[in-house]
Amino acid sequence: MSSKNFYFRLVLAMVACVPGTALAQDDHAPAAAAQSATTNSGYVIHAGHLLAKPGQPTTTNKSIIVQNGKIVAIEDGFVEGTNVVDLSHAYVLPGLINLHTHMALPAYDRAFTWRLERPERVMLATLPRLKSMLEAGFTTVRDLGDDSSIMYELADATRDGIVPGPRILASEQFFGIGNAYITNYASGFRPELAPFYNNRGNCTTRDECRNAVRDEVNRGAQVIKIRLSLLPLKDTRIESVETVEELKWIIDMAHQLKRKVAVHTVVGPSFAPVTNAILAGADTIEHGPLSDEQVKLMKGRGTAYIPTLAVAKGSEATFPGLYERFHASAVLAAKSGIKFGFGTDFPLLPIDQSYREMLEMQEAGLSTSEVLKTATVNAAEILDLSLHPPRRCRVLCLDEKTGLQALPRLHPTLPLRPGWVERQEFEYIRHGTVALFAAFDVGTGEVFAQCYQHHPNLAQAHLCDQALKASACSGAAAASFPAQPSRQRRSEPAC
Repeated sequence: MSSKNFYFRLVLAMVACVPGTALAQDDHAPAAAAQSATTNSGYVIHAGHLLAKPGQPTTTNKSIIVQNGKIVAIEDGFVEGTNVVDLSHAYVLPGLINLHTHMALPAYDRAFTWRLERPERVMLATLPRLKSMLEAGFTTVRDLGDDSSIMYELADATRDGIVPGPRILASEQFFGIGNAYITNYASGFRPELAPFYNNRGNCTTRDECRNAVRDEVNRGAQVIKIRLSLLPLKDTRIESVETVEELKWIIDMAHQLKRKVAVHTVVGPSFAPVTNAILAGADTIEHGPLSDEQVKLMKGRGTAYIPTLAVAKGSEATFPGLYERFHASAVLAAKSGIKFGFGTDFPLLPIDQSYREMLEMQEAGLSTSEVLKTATVNAAEILDLSLHPPRRCRVLCLDEKTGLQALPRLHPTLPLRPGWVERQEFEYIRHGTVALFAAFDVGTGEVFAQCYQHHPNLAQAHLCDQALKASACSGAAAASFPAQPSRQRRSEPAC
């Protein structure tokens, strides 16, 4: 049985003092560190399984000493203390990072009109989304575009603990050469609405672009987002609107101000716009698609890739063939060893569906361990978080749930048509499985699984025993999935 056909809800506890990076420790920390954790400003986390750096083996029975919001030591065994967070049953690892979100965007069908709404109304609607994102395990998000211009204030509010939510690194405005993005004219709106569609990031000269970047950083931007012109989509005779030199006006100033630059690609017939962005020094390429030439350029220049594959897959009805091109690009990038980052393009992919992006990257050729790194170590390196840690420490624990979920449905989804909503059948393809017991080693990415005709407790205990013996670091989490008998032929393989 391939692990690619299932989503594993692991027993996770995420420690995010330095989100996504390896959990740092001072090898020369004094022995008094554990004692200091008994004060009001410190505490001890008892970690049953510690994945300090995704991609490396899990260790067991560790104590994480936190003092004044910082990890000062990691000790063997469970250190006693007055303030103890007992995660001895759980896995502890760095918090997850989502590199592509639009937290204030209500929904895609309002993308052209939400700038007309009152900012106060948008902010109130955004607050529960921030909380939900944190509760889903994401302790840092990179927010790439906010037409309501509230994200810098929310970034300060979450940083200072005023509102619950992840750390936010935002670029409210889309930067571009000329009117590269949405205008009232392109949206079909009256000329009186033009002031609402002016974009601080639009620029036409070197000085305008450099000053626009300076102004945005002064407002609070921690990252700069460039959106390439949509003209090649409207007129296929046009290969590219922006030149390398023009893009460098924005990118060079952003780099001078120590800000990374993300570039939103154009899904047109020509790859020239993305090539220009890579040559101009973009730090990350968002979405795709990519050609062989671009993959080689990105590999040579260290440009990272955030593919947002799950959104492309969900857009097939609107944009036929889009997912096929995105998936092919991701396969090329995975084979070339390009650094991947995790991004969902929320709200286009809902928070509770974020795992689908991980599955898509796995389908493109990344191993389980590599997928986990895209949302932790890789993402932290892309954002330079290891060099600039946040001021506050967050700890998030998720309770254990059984969670192997079969994905392929037995019957095809019935598409939208006049008078009918999109419909999905409830039954999944189970290949005769009644009960599947599996264990997933988060340190190595290995999956141990066995199918049974029933799901007794002894079967689960037996599998756990086998998994722990086979695992070098004894870091396996067990989960069971009781399923209804399939209607398919009973002679088919159980797994």
